Amino acid sequence: MRYSVNGLIIGLVLFTSVEIATAQTGMIGCDPPPPPFENLCLGDNSHTVTTEGVDPNGGVKQTSISVIVDHSAPTVQFEPIAVARRIKQQTIGISVTDTSALSRVVVLINDVVVIDVAPDAPHYAATVKASVRARLAVAATDSAGNTVTNVFVVPR
Repeated sequence: MRYSVNGLIIGLVLFTSVEIATAQTGMIGCDPPPPPFENLCLGDNSHTVTTEGVDPNGGVKQTSISVIVDHSAPTVQFEPIAVARRIKQQTIGISVTDTSALSRVVVLINDVVVIDVAPDAPHYAATVKASVRARLAVAATDSAGNTVTNVFVVPR
């Protein structure tokens, strides 16, 4: 059976169907890949993995799957956007982005969860008392399971 990734032939091997599934998973995971794929680690991006088999009569069968490799955590940014001095509040803008889809965003103010969502938008806002120092933490997880937590201390 011949294997290729993004059109590059990476080897000629004979496997049972169970071994093929293991090899395909290992190639993608890079933690570490099983033989004969020790030197193949796919970078972040979309990839096509193709197998080609030839039966004893010379008939050729190809099967391809597309995979997305994502080792990068989401990005979280904070931006103070408004201070209402009369009511002593400050609003902080939160932007969460990722190269793939986000699966969860959690926002905490002074360790209390105020937002916990499967996101449908990349922008959020948190309002805190302007007279009290507040700790704003955002944990974001993408669809590949990469997680980041960023903290912003809101000045008085």
